[in-house]
This record gives sequence, C-alpha cells and structure tokens, in this order.
Amino acid sequence: MEYFDKGDLHRLKKFAKTKSRESNLSAEDADLVELALTTLLALEKLNAHLRRRSDRVEALRLRLLWEDQRLEAWKERQEILSDLEGFVKRARWSPSSYNVYNDPTPEPDTAALMPLTTLESSSGTGSDVAPPSYERSRTVSATSTGGGPAASVVIPQSLLPSPHTDFSRTHRFNLADGLSREAATYASRVMSFKSTRITPSANTLEKLIAVSREKVPDEILNEQDRLEVKSSVLDGLGRFGMNIAMQWIKADGCFGDLKRVQTMGETLTRDILAAKARHPVARQNEVFQERFQLLNDKVKSLIDPSTSRSFPRPLHPAYADQHASNQYILSVLGVEVSKARTMASEASAAAEEYQTLVKAVVHIDKQVEEMARLATKLSSATEKITNGTGLNKEGDGTPIDISTEACLDPAKHMLYLTTLPNHTLALDEADEQAERCIATSRGTLSDLEEAGVEVDHKLKVSVEKAILSLEAERAKSEKILDEVSAKSGFLREARELHSSIHDLTRTVSLMRQELAEVADEGRWKLSDEDDDF
Repeated sequence: MEYFDKGDLHRLKKFAKTKSRESNLSAEDADLVELALTTLLALEKLNAHLRRRSDRVEALRLRLLWEDQRLEAWKERQEILSDLEGFVKRARWSPSSYNVYNDPTPEPDTAALMPLTTLESSSGTGSDVAPPSYERSRTVSATSTGGGPAASVVIPQSLLPSPHTDFSRTHRFNLADGLSREAATYASRVMSFKSTRITPSANTLEKLIAVSREKVPDEILNEQDRLEVKSSVLDGLGRFGMNIAMQWIKADGCFGDLKRVQTMGETLTRDILAAKARHPVARQNEVFQERFQLLNDKVKSLIDPSTSRSFPRPLHPAYADQHASNQYILSVLGVEVSKARTMASEASAAAEEYQTLVKAVVHIDKQVEEMARLATKLSSATEKITNGTGLNKEGDGTPIDISTEACLDPAKHMLYLTTLPNHTLALDEADEQAERCIATSRGTLSDLEEAGVEVDHKLKVSVEKAILSLEAERAKSEKILDEVSAKSGFLREARELHSSIHDLTRTVSLMRQELAEVADEGRWKLSDEDDDF
C-alpha cells in the first residue's frame, strides 16, 4: 500500500473502465484489464484488512489509555484520601497544637500542627476512638523481620525533644493561614478529581465501546463502575476539610479569647493582692475598677461553644471518630470558659476587697476630720461654759463666781444658769460622738493592720494626733463641766440656804415685832384713876 496512492487507484480504475468498453480487445489488453481488476480486488481486500487492523490498534490504544487513566485515578484517589487523613489529624484542634519542638531534625510526623497524641482514624463503622490527650508520646512504626505486621515502638519521654508553647499572635495566624490554604488545596483537588480523572476514563471507555468490533469484557465495565463507586467517597470531603479548618480557626479564636480573659483576671488579681500589702489609694482603686469592668464586659461576651449553634461540628461518614473529636474540643473549651469565669470571680472578689479597704481609708480620713470638728465643738462649748455668754449686763451672762456674797442674789448669773443646761447637753452629745468616733477610727485602723495592709505612716500619725487632741478636749471639758456642776450645785444650795435664812430672819423679825406688841399690850400702865388718886 505504500506504492499505491489514490492517484494510482484512480488510474487503474479508469484504465479498467476504458478498456472494458472496447469491443475488440487484444490478448495483451485483456491480460492488462484482468491484471488491473485483480489488483483492484486485492487492494480492496487489503484495505479491509488494514481497516480492521486499524480499528484493533485504536481499540488497543484506547484500552491502554483507559488503563493508564484508571491507574492514575486509583492512585490519585488513594493519595487524596491519605493526604486528607493526615490533614484531618493535624487540623483537629487541641491545646497542644501550639507546641513547638526544638528538634533540629524533626520526623515527618512531628510537624508543628501535629497534635502530640493524634486521634487514631478508622474508616470502618462502629469505631470508638478516644480524643487526643495532653500527654506527649511519639510512636514509630518498625517493620518486622519476619514479614509480619509493623510493630509500634514508643520512644521514652526522656528522649523526646522538649516542646515550648508559642501562643503568639503571629504563630497562631501562620497556623490558621496554613490550615486554610491546605484545606483549600485539598478541596480543589477533590473538586477537580472527577473532571480530571473519572470523566476522562469514562469517556475513553465509551470510545472503546464504540470503536471495538468485539464486545468489551464485563471486567472492564465493572472496574469502571467500581472506580466511580469507590471514588464517590470523596464527595463532601473537600467541604469536610474546609469545615475542619474552620473549626480549628473558631476554636483557636475562642481559646485565644479565653486565655486573654484568664490572663487579665490573673494579672488583675495578682496586682490587687500586691497593692493590698501597701497603703490603699483611691486612684489605684479607680484603675482596678476600670480594669475589672473591662474584664467583666469580656466575660459577659464569652460564648460557650458547647451551647453555641454557630460553632462548627464537622462530620463525615469516612471519619467515624470525628464526633469524639468534636466532643473533646467542646469539653476542653467548656473547661476553659469555666476557668475564665472563675478567674473573673476571683478578680471581682479581690477588687471588692480592695475597694472596701479604700473606703476604710477614706472613712478614717473623714473620721480625722470629724474628730477635729468635734474637738472644735468641745472647745467652743467648753469656752462658753468657762467664759459665759458674753452678756455682762448686771452680771447675767457671766460665769459663776462664788467668791463674793453678790452671787447669792437670784438675779446674778441668771442668763448663764438658764443657758447652762443647753451647753451641758451639747457638750454631752459632742462627748458621745467623740467617743464613738475614736472607737471607730481605732477599730478601722486595727482591721486594716490585721488584714496585712501597710497603712501610711502619715495617716497613722494624723489619726493618733486627732485622737489625742480630741481626748484632751474631752478631759478638759469633763473637768470644767465637773467644776461648773459643783459650783452651780453649791450656788443653788447656798441660795436655798440664804433664802431660808432670809425667810427665817424675816419670820424672827415678825415674831419679835409681835412679841413686842404683845409685851407692850400686857405691860401695866398707870390709868387716869390712879393718877387722880
């Protein structure tokens, strides 16, 4: 066929037609026509064989192409499932996700995102897998020399590189960004798997069925069906991976907020306890109250993921242990929420205690002012009792003076004695207030010292000075009041005695007068008759 092209065939056919139309053919022309027809017949048979061969070759090519596509599809499917399994293990959040190992040559299974104890995954139904724990362990698979299954070798704790927790914002952002990018990559691979692997192999198989002159074996059709059925497990895995990454990001954000609240509460409590050992300051109390209000607002805004419907809880039939992982994450975050609220309560109690101390100090300051006021009040009342009312007209407002007989005059010191009970009552009230104020100040100061508060020395001195001054005024007023009471009592008795004596003298005078009159009447007198005699 390499020597015959379409031009050659056309010439042979034209020659055979032309010669066959002639009526008289020579023996040579007849032989030529017979040869041409024989050649054309042979060429047609050859073309038919070549077409059948070409169809078989095309069918073989399509069969080989389908085999390659099938193998590539199975391989990529296995790679996607294996990579997704490793990604899901790494992307399952736990507090150990932030641990960084100082290992210069880390093994492939100790990536920064890898939990210290990973969840065992199982695609079988009914698997019960425990969530990851906080304990650090590393298991290495070793192949048995006897051809048996691989054995697990646990590296001792002392040989493991010591981790440290990197909870910085940059590290957490890098982890979240890496997980998001990796999840997006796996989602893209899952989405493109059907269009790049399953659909081309199916199309190739359809072409093979159309080209093949023989029936395509059922094994090939069944294999294609099995590939499509087994690959259907990838449906939803891309979204599942994205949801796993979203769960990690949500858990990380929630965990970060809780840790910040816990740190704020712990720092506030520590600062308040340190401040309680020093003299309480009102400005410091205002700062503590502002910090506590901010902490309280953050605590109120906390949402427990276990009761929140917006918190991702991804599930997929291929990962039966995902429900246990979800519950583990919710339980860990629930514990952290309780811990944050407990620390906030402790900070609240500490802030309230410090505020009470500040109020006590402020109360002491007010008591010092009150004691100064009471000392002034006592001094004023004492001065009025000592010096009188200042109205000296006829001696009405002057203080009691029993050194002269003039004090026996009822009009003497009349205004002073009239106002004396009021001054005495005011003095007694001021004295009672002073006694309560002194007891309150000393009790509050003692309570602060017993609470371990280092009270300012100046405040102590001012309190003691105020107490001493007030007690001195109380003693002075008490002494003067006793003296005035004694004088007023003596004056009252003297005036009563003087009045009695005056009344008695008057009575005696009247009696004398009456006796004189009686004696005068009973005395013998010379009558007129006696005079005549």
